[in-house]
Amino acid sequence: MQIFKEPSPSTSTKPSNHLIHRPSPINAPTGFTSNGITPVLKSRVRHKTTAAAGTNMNSDDDGRGSSCSDRVADNEVSETLKSSESGERIPRSKGILVPTKWQVLYFVAHTKALIIKRTGCELQVTDAASFPLFDVFQKSHCFRSTWILESYSRQVLVISDVSKTFASRRNEPQRFTVINAENETMGFFVTGDPFIIQNSERATVAHYNSFNTPESRLRSWHCIIDGTGQEICMLEHRKRDTYVVKFSGQLGFSLKLMVLAAAVQIAATPNMQTKSCCTLM
Repeated sequence: MQIFKEPSPSTSTKPSNHLIHRPSPINAPTGFTSNGITPVLKSRVRHKTTAAAGTNMNSDDDGRGSSCSDRVADNEVSETLKSSESGERIPRSKGILVPTKWQVLYFVAHTKALIIKRTGCELQVTDAASFPLFDVFQKSHCFRSTWILESYSRQVLVISDVSKTFASRRNEPQRFTVINAENETMGFFVTGDPFIIQNSERATVAHYNSFNTPESRLRSWHCIIDGTGQEICMLEHRKRDTYVVKFSGQLGFSLKLMVLAAAVQIAATPNMQTKSCCTLM
């Protein structure tokens, strides 16, 4: 039986020592349950220290069981992740399951709001109740950078700088390629204002435009579908290190993930020109 530790709002979803590497192909999940997500182990955990809870963690998150037990486990995870819908927190006395990467992605596909928080030189994406979903960190080489977006130690996206050498020093737009966990190119980003989102064929599908809100005097962004003018996302700069992502309309999962990744990159570089360690660029 696998033992999992209970996450807390301040807990990172990645281990303290992580390796940076390009994503290796991950086979598509099989054995979907009735609500469309892969089963998860049904074991609950008792409160224990981080060290004790983490010693027996297994990276294999594709446990199999009966359909009845799967539905019970899925409902428990749904209660945990979808706590943001009502703004309520799960009581600390109640054991909760650590979600798998697939369950986090399922939640992202259906949620209407997420929070991006800057923590030093890294970022974390949570639900509205501060439940951690993704960690974002970077590996830099000279004037290029690679971003890693992962969920509970499993890679989701790799965003790599493909700009010409010294492009940032010449104030030219930086270009990034977005690769998923199956090592497939999902699309491209072109930084600036507007911040352009392109598909895998380099056709522009959406873009972020910035605006200043008189209430907070902070720079926020709204994302528009190219050609139609339909707004699909709002990136609100609430505090110095906190952004709120609000989705609207019906979005396909791939586009929604690209829009979220673009929002993360904008949040990492609020001025879109500052180049330093703590801007992740």
